[in-house]
Formats: sequence, C-alpha cells, structure tokens
Amino acid sequence: MIALGGNPENIAVIGERAREFAPYDLVFVDGDHCEESVYADLSLVCHYISADALIILHDLSGDWGIHVFSGVSKFLQEHPEFSVRIHENLGFLFRHSHHIATLVRKMY
Repeated sequence: MIALGGNPENIAVIGERAREFAPYDLVFVDGDHCEESVYADLSLVCHYISADALIILHDLSGDWGIHVFSGVSKFLQEHPEFSVRIHENLGFLFRHSHHIATLVRKMY
C-alpha cells in the first residue's frame, strides 16, 4: 500500500503498517498493471478490509486491462467469497455480502 502519490522517491510505502489503520471500508487500487502486482495488491489489502468493504480497481480496460483483469482473475480463483463488477475502466470488487452487492447493483 502506498500513501500519497507524487514523486516516487518521496512516496511512503505503508504495506507493513496497513493493520494500524484497518479495517478499511473503501480501497482504491491504481498500481502497477502487471498480473502479479495486481494479485499482490489484492492479496495484501483483503486482510485489512471490513466485511462490507468495496475495492475499486482502475484500468480494467484499454491497454492495461488484460493484465489487470488477469491479476483480478487469479485473486478471485483463490478467494471465491469475492465478486467483481466492471463498469468502463473501473472494477468493483466485494465480498458476497447482501449490503454491498445491493449497493453495487444500484450504482451500475
């Protein structure tokens, strides 16, 4: 996990401190677009989210889309309790929860 964008030399990596701020209800992932990085990002964050959390993924279409979706697919194979809905270039990843599933359906 990275807090605050900007100059890559000044970005604080907080992956090891993610527990301090958990649980998260909303996570936006716009990271490295290769399959393994997407899978690693999701594998990290899934341990620190609330039961009704929503993970929003960027770049699920266009040039990066196939690689990002491959990472998401790999994550979903190992975590069948999650579902994904895609709208344009955004993906909405959530656990099979009535509350969040209803919200996502209303959105798109």
